[in-house]
Amino acid sequence: MREETNIKKDKNNHTTGKYIFTTFIITYAMGGFIAYGYYTGRDIGFLCTVQMLYPALTALMLDQKGNGGCFYRSKLFYAYLVGSLLLVITAVSETFFHIAPKNILAIIVLVHFVFLLLLFQPIGKKKEGHIRISVGNFCLYSLFYILLWFGINLISAFCEESAKNFLLDVMNMKNWLIFFSQLPAFFYNFLFFFGEEYGWRFFLQPKLQERYGRWKGVVILGFVWGIWHLPLNLFYYSTPENWKYAISSQVLGCIVLAIIFAKLYNMMNSLVMIMWMHYIHNLLGTIFYAENGDSDKGSLQSVVLAFGSQLILIGFILLLEKDKKLRYFVHKRSKK
Repeated sequence: MREETNIKKDKNNHTTGKYIFTTFIITYAMGGFIAYGYYTGRDIGFLCTVQMLYPALTALMLDQKGNGGCFYRSKLFYAYLVGSLLLVITAVSETFFHIAPKNILAIIVLVHFVFLLLLFQPIGKKKEGHIRISVGNFCLYSLFYILLWFGINLISAFCEESAKNFLLDVMNMKNWLIFFSQLPAFFYNFLFFFGEEYGWRFFLQPKLQERYGRWKGVVILGFVWGIWHLPLNLFYYSTPENWKYAISSQVLGCIVLAIIFAKLYNMMNSLVMIMWMHYIHNLLGTIFYAENGDSDKGSLQSVVLAFGSQLILIGFILLLEKDKKLRYFVHKRSKK
């Protein structure tokens, strides 16, 4: 029995290392194209977006046995593979050769629609004790995450001395109209968020937690997730000259987000809901914090201070959930 356990652990460790190595090789190899496009003044927006596809692509190729065995051989894998390759080829051709199908939007929407239909099959086993995601709970968890996002980013804004501008943006009704009008675009961007969340949350997180423990595994995941963003940090979110601030803020931010997503994923047991949360996170950042979080003026001290303050806030919320107050609130409100 002990030998079987050791063999299983060794296999898990090997799969984990192979997954991280392969994902980074693919990402950084494509990062070379991003760097070239950056230095030659090309539009690299779409090329950076398709980076979100690589984690799930690697996971699906490696996960031939275990939790994802049947999933790997299903039509969903091939749909994702074809859709990913189509989007990557389109991004490269559009960036470097200015060649893209005239009906590119129709193609992408069609790929996403087919993938969406295929995805609504059970992924993994349903665990006991998890909250059933009804319409009421869906809305309440969405509202909870929006409030949490504003709390966390208000802390960052205070540390970067941009709280006034941030609050003005929050009180601007035009920004809220843009936010609500962009929510349906989640279905258009569905494939990209599946790419990250299937890879990081569904595939890698349980393996790291099994090896290092519940919270240490999540922190390691956040670190790996942050470093994985390196090509985007250097050439899209910021500039190579500002690499220290860009990388440190990304890594610490991903650790915070990994803790939040891990807890929500554990409570909801829904990959689609975490994808939705991730989409809301990115959308809010684009609308409310893009101009205020000036990476060229940020400092490492402000990043570390914000990180510590955010961990305190998250710790307080986890204590509430542990006392069942937060979960009781969700159940009580959703029954009305």
